[in-house]
Amino acid sequence: IEIRDSETLNLRRTVMLPNAAPVSLLLAHPASSELWIADRRGRLYRCRIEKAGESPVEEVREPPSPSVEVTAMQFAPGGRYLAIGTADGRIQVWDFERRASVSATLGPGPVGALAFSPDGRTLAAAAAEGSAICLLRADDLALRERWAEVPGFITSLAFTPDGEAVISGTPPDPAGRVELRVWNVVSGRCHAVFPDFAGPIHFSAAGDVMFTLDARREPRIWPLE
Repeated sequence: IEIRDSETLNLRRTVMLPNAAPVSLLLAHPASSELWIADRRGRLYRCRIEKAGESPVEEVREPPSPSVEVTAMQFAPGGRYLAIGTADGRIQVWDFERRASVSATLGPGPVGALAFSPDGRTLAAAAAEGSAICLLRADDLALRERWAEVPGFITSLAFTPDGEAVISGTPPDPAGRVELRVWNVVSGRCHAVFPDFAGPIHFSAAGDVMFTLDARREPRIWPLE
């Protein structure tokens, strides 16, 4: 893994993972200088990104089986919870304050995407089986709602900064088409579709700008009123 300066893109250091398979996901902790890394065999690593010197790597999760890949990973705002989704449809949430974890199963297919609400109390998960978006309580993964009117597999999810909507993104279909959809959290209904736009979906720190990609994988900036 190469760590580069965010302004100059100059290489700062290279991190080697011990006994790791190819890297599948990278995720920065929202409240510390840690980088969390998942490989294709389900192993999870924590790397402390220091300003100078080496970046120690710690393996923090053994895979439940050699073939279970981590397919989605997301921190709650503030970093209290870490949600992990796997290729066999399981979700695990670590609570760093209680030093405990809970797990649940969405279905036999992979977890496509995960997103926490702005208050950190709700976890949205995209289930491959049945093409659904599930809203779960973050602390115990109890199912609150299941939105089944979802067209196809979802690989990107994000709550809007006000928590009133969820935005989903699909991977390219056989014809190369992608789309973003906006879902009302109260009704569970889709109330807007944006063809030819795709995830990942990110918001600025102030919550007034959304960043996505278009069908050509070019960045797009959405000012929000």
